[in-house]
Amino acid sequence: MAEQRSEAQSSEFFQHIKAAGKASVRQWASLVPKDFWVYGGEVVRETFLAAKAVVDGVIDALDRAPSEVQKTTPAPRKGKKKIEIIDAEEDDLSS
Repeated sequence: MAEQRSEAQSSEFFQHIKAAGKASVRQWASLVPKDFWVYGGEVVRETFLAAKAVVDGVIDALDRAPSEVQKTTPAPRKGKKKIEIIDAEEDDLSS
């Protein structure tokens, strides 16, 4: 008997919470103009399409990258090169 009463109270509680949640959503929705809801879906769609275009562009760039990197990368240098360092003070004195 106590178990049935507990289930009934639990069920009533969840029904109350669900109804309160729906009422809350309706109240917030009434604060926003109707056009917001009409154009909101279009905004989400446009945002998705823009993100898709960015991802497609990155994928295309990554597909092209290996061949372009091979063309533009200079050959590695072998060996050491001596570099002559000229002191600015000595250069001024000799002039």
